[in-house]
Amino acid sequence: MGESDSPQMLYNLGDLIQPANFLHNLDQPFTRDEIDQVIKEMPGDKAPGPDGFNAKFIKKCWNIIKEDFYQLFRIFIMVQSACRQ
Repeated sequence: MGESDSPQMLYNLGDLIQPANFLHNLDQPFTRDEIDQVIKEMPGDKAPGPDGFNAKFIKKCWNIIKEDFYQLFRIFIMVQSACRQ
């Protein structure tokens, strides 16, 4: 009375949890190719932010604004890195 039986574990938790070896690249800067690919795959009629510029505008002007975007991502990574220290 007042005792409960613990259910028997029929599996090994170590087998269920896989190591996350791919996470070491998460703090690496985005490559230009990665940024270009994301811009290319964005739906044209959606605005990615509150400024109202939709992806169609960004794609149409990409040759003009891409260097600014690349710089934006470089600064973002630098700030994130500085905040961790």
